This record gives sequence, C-alpha cells and structure tokens, in this order.
Amino acid sequence: MKADRLTLVESGGIKKWACLTCPGGCGEVINLSLNPNQRPRWRISEDFWLRPTIHPSVHQKNECGCHFWIKNGQTTWCRGGRPSKPSKGEIDTCYRGK
Repeated sequence: MKADRLTLVESGGIKKWACLTCPGGCGEVINLSLNPNQRPRWRISEDFWLRPTIHPSVHQKNECGCHFWIKNGQTTWCRGGRPSKPSKGEIDTCYRGK
C-alpha cells in the first residue's frame, strides 16, 4: 500500500473500509471500519479533488502511539500524538478498491 494513499473499499456502492499506511512512520496498515453498525467506526468524505476527510480521529494503540486527524488529505497531529519520525503528512488521493 502506498504511504500517501487512502484506499476506500466498497461493495455494491456501500463504503466498507478506509485503509491507509500509518502516517506515524511505523509502516502498519490501518483498516478503519465504515460500517455504521460496528464500533469503533469512522465516517469518510471526499472533496472535489478526492482528498479524504476522516471523522473521528485515529489513535494508534501500538508502539507508534500516534493520534491524528485527516482533513482534506492533510494529517493533523493531536497534542501528544505526533511520533518522532512521522511521514510527510499528506494523503493525496482516495483510491477506490473493490
């Protein structure tokens, strides 16, 4: 998975998962459930240029421990949630995988 890309997994036109490589630099693939009946769950929207916004924030519970928002394709770090070696902080596009 490319470090600067969020993959949106859909089935039958229904958004199922948002998958991205952790921007904290640990290399872990983060899979966010978009299922409204499951917890935890996230919502995703895209602007005209397909830049994703994810709500709520993402908080890694692994050694990386990063905590961030993605708004209009930009990673915004929460206080105390920025790792020592973060990636560049942009997610350029939303790629639709089926």
